[in-house]
Amino acid sequence: QKELSHKEQVERELDLHRRSLEKLVEGKTVELSGTLQQLTASNKELASSEKRLRAVFETAIDAIVTTDCRGEIISWNKAAESMYGYSAAEALGRHVNMLIEGNGLRRDGSEFPTEVSQSVWKAGDEVFATGIIRDITERKNSEKALLEREARLRSVVETAVDAIITVNSAGSIIEWNQAAEK
Repeated sequence: QKELSHKEQVERELDLHRRSLEKLVEGKTVELSGTLQQLTASNKELASSEKRLRAVFETAIDAIVTTDCRGEIISWNKAAESMYGYSAAEALGRHVNMLIEGNGLRRDGSEFPTEVSQSVWKAGDEVFATGIIRDITERKNSEKALLEREARLRSVVETAVDAIITVNSAGSIIEWNQAAEK
């Protein structure tokens, strides 16, 4: 009888421990379920954000190039392909110096003027740089053409035999040629 009551006491203690463990497991399960829902929502937001950034990256009219801390290209958009003449497969893993040495350097060896906006950023312990590169060839050509037109006009005005006087909107003389001085 003593042996039976000891056995019953052990069984009761085991039953209490079992119930306690079941409650603990149930609580942890609810906690993990909430965490899983949060992670699922975060993953959806992250995927949505990634899609938006990918769309901007792929449709930008400027080249967007990202490098790791060693200067190796790790991302290369379609505009970079058009601008430099290298496909993404050809550019990825190569050093960024192949592209930019003051001016842009195309695959065919021709150079072109660029404007570069650069950002350095960290992800964990790694450092990356992203450059947005704009081909400004058209702007430079327009500036050159404007300067040439201005020089031609100045030459015409300076060599004219007739007096040429420029007056502003207030009626003040702001410029005149040599013939006007005579």
